Amino acid sequence: MSTECSMSCRFVVGNSIVVVVHSDQNLADGREKLTSSGKPIQYVVLGSQDHIAAVQSRLYELDAILATRQGDEKDKLSLEYEKRTTELQFLQDNYQQSTEEVLDDAFESVTTLEHSETTTEEEDVIHVSAETFGHLKKLKIIHVVEKRDRLLRAPKLRQYFIDQVLHREEHEHKTTWYELFVDLIYVGCIAKAGALLAPAYDTISLYQFVLVYAFIYQHWMAFTMYNNAYYHDDMFFRVFALFSTGSLVVMGVTLIHFFDDNPATNTSNIFIGALLISRIAYLIAYGIDMYFLPKFRKSILATAVARQLITAIFMVAILAIPLTPENLDLRMRLYAPAAVLPFILPTIIVPLVRNAKYRTAVNIEHMTERYGLLMVIVLGEIVLSFLFDHSSSKVNQNIGYTIVALMIATNIFYLYFRSETSPKHQHALRRHFITGVSWSTLHFPLSSAMIIVGVCLKSIVTASLEVKQTSKLVIRAGAAGYNNNTAVMFMSSMAVLLFCLGVLQKLHLDEAPTLSKTKRKYVPQVSQNIRIYVRLVIAILILILGLVVQADPATWLFVVLGLTTGDIIFEEVGRIKVRSFELVSHLSV
Repeated sequence: MSTECSMSCRFVVGNSIVVVVHSDQNLADGREKLTSSGKPIQYVVLGSQDHIAAVQSRLYELDAILATRQGDEKDKLSLEYEKRTTELQFLQDNYQQSTEEVLDDAFESVTTLEHSETTTEEEDVIHVSAETFGHLKKLKIIHVVEKRDRLLRAPKLRQYFIDQVLHREEHEHKTTWYELFVDLIYVGCIAKAGALLAPAYDTISLYQFVLVYAFIYQHWMAFTMYNNAYYHDDMFFRVFALFSTGSLVVMGVTLIHFFDDNPATNTSNIFIGALLISRIAYLIAYGIDMYFLPKFRKSILATAVARQLITAIFMVAILAIPLTPENLDLRMRLYAPAAVLPFILPTIIVPLVRNAKYRTAVNIEHMTERYGLLMVIVLGEIVLSFLFDHSSSKVNQNIGYTIVALMIATNIFYLYFRSETSPKHQHALRRHFITGVSWSTLHFPLSSAMIIVGVCLKSIVTASLEVKQTSKLVIRAGAAGYNNNTAVMFMSSMAVLLFCLGVLQKLHLDEAPTLSKTKRKYVPQVSQNIRIYVRLVIAILILILGLVVQADPATWLFVVLGLTTGDIIFEEVGRIKVRSFELVSHLSV
């Protein structure tokens, strides 16, 4: 069954103009009955039987007309026939499933679309991905032709704004196979970065991990943003991608000795040099984009080139400092601003081009999918925590500890994806540029906390096992002994993780702010704000327990499992929707 469709808001049937509206409330007598050209207007409710009948009638007309047409006109009508057929199939499938649940929210999110009288040549459309991401102001569908018959091709934008009208592809832009392949390299690099936390689990090792992971995260962001915005699948892109992924591999093999005190074994110059090469590769790619897309030069220069160029200059400055024992402290102090700059620059640069006539745009479904895949990658660090070699012929409590660790990982998975993949009135990326930048930036502390939880969990699970660990798969972090610092870092990271999840959920607009509970047809059992506050309270409780209480490793496993399970249950029960009058009646009693 299809879950997405671009649906016409207005189309011709016979001598009438069919206009699709949100609900019965939009069929008021105040609506116009005739167009400016004198054609009668027929209003139908989205997903209703009248809507289905109107689409069917248009298909019957097109079937009869096509037999009498030739050439370009026939081709144009054939395209409309295919489109109406897709619409009809989507409406029939989802009408049988639940018109209110599947279609109601989608149209509610786009009621601000400015409809004008159009023909089949230029139609306003409802992009039903709005069911998940919410409110669209004005949208125009474009077709990006992906030609693969030339070695070199001009880059093309997948989506962009012209006079505040979003132009984008009709179909969702999904993660490519090549992006999934590169994700495997990020898996290895992130696992090695997490190993920096052991064996001390102190503030110095935490700083070293966050610093190195920030550079890896920036590399991931640059790779994701470019593939999100541009279609550039030619020989140049393959060479460019090779430089990008090659630099990532070099970063991965040199990060462990990044902070060595001995200049002879210190690999920071190689690491920073590889990252600088990737920046230069992106600068060249964006330069080519500006050459072939002259109308968007200002937007590309501000949002992409400036960010790459400023951080690249900073890295050159670091490399200019000789790698000697006397300069190690100076270089250490310069690493922090170099890592922080890419997170700050968007808040400064984006407002400069927001009102530009031509500007690039973010493909929202691809971006959210990429962040979701990043969360899956870092959750893999937690999976490593409970994969040990069981050497006994009997089932004992050691198996139980691994199941508890698995349940903690599963709870974190559900807490993130339940919130991020559920339909929203407005997603943070679509709500405002501040909420969009905040949503993107918050994924760095969130993913960092997940990695730290996984590394600490490895040590906690290992310390909880009765059998002696001899597994060849035990990595450096897992081989480290358990100490109080491990528990403090584990519980603190869980608190940060839950806090970030609560703030991420707050950045979205789950419910329309203009409607009171009594005017909404359906309302949740517990409001979004209360669910967020409960999550923040749980985060504070976990933090206090980790800082104040001393307990054995197994105790922390069950404490975190119990609190995160309670959070999930409260979230699921609170999300259950009831009719608003039932809730009001219940509250009045």
